[in-house]
Amino acid sequence: MLVYCTCVYTSRGADAVDETKLQPWQAEKNPGRRLQPALGYLTRLQRRMEVTGFPPDDRLYMAAVKAQDVSAKRLLVELHYLSCGSGIGRPSRQAAGP
Repeated sequence: MLVYCTCVYTSRGADAVDETKLQPWQAEKNPGRRLQPALGYLTRLQRRMEVTGFPPDDRLYMAAVKAQDVSAKRLLVELHYLSCGSGIGRPSRQAAGP
C-alpha cells in the first residue's frame, strides 16, 4: 500500500524563510545531503536497467530516471549552489558563520 504525504504551505509574512535567507553554511549542513546515498542508488538502478535491456520507453525505467533526475539531483545541486559564496552565475552572498 502506498501512502502519500501532503504538505501544507502557510505563508508567515516577513518571517517566511526562503533560499535568499539561508547562509552558505546552513545550506552546506542541510539534511538534504542525506539524499546522496539515495541518488547513488537510483543512478545504479538506472544503469542496471539499461544493461539488462529495459527499453527507454518502459514505464518503470522512466520512473527510475525521473526519480533520479527531477527530485534528488535537482535538490542536491540547488543546496550546493546555495553553499557557495559566489562564482556560480548568481549574485555574491554574504557568508556568515553560525
